[in-house]
Amino acid sequence: MKLIFITLIACNICFSQQDLNAKIESLKDSVLLYKDTKPDKALSFGFQVLEIADLSNPTQSIHAVYYRIGEILFYRGLDADAIGFFDQSLKLFEAIPVKIRSEKNINLPPWVLVTIGNLYFKNKDYGKAKLKYAEALDNFNLYERPLLTNSWWY
Repeated sequence: MKLIFITLIACNICFSQQDLNAKIESLKDSVLLYKDTKPDKALSFGFQVLEIADLSNPTQSIHAVYYRIGEILFYRGLDADAIGFFDQSLKLFEAIPVKIRSEKNINLPPWVLVTIGNLYFKNKDYGKAKLKYAEALDNFNLYERPLLTNSWWY
């Protein structure tokens, strides 16, 4: 009897985690859809993710939402708020196990680093901007390159 009860609890936890991941993925897609046309709506979807996300179990979707929120704030001129979201995005990326990352060779996501470099450049901190751009370039060079025959233009 105890074994059946434990099995039911484990199944319930597993299915609720799948539902949560699906909800986060859906909200992330909404952030991406509206970030350029309706940034307030995108922020609303992004903050919904932050309310339900389990940061002790980071995923690429949660990392992406933090980055996109930071990007929206950056383009609105809210640099101090944006850098906080970029930093959290980098921390989440580092916490994701390498085996489940889509790109296993990079140390940090280069697009986040480029955007942080842009933020420093905008604020005339050219030394920090140069460092972030160099770090981004190093990480771009770590991407696995697909064969030309697998490229979209073939």
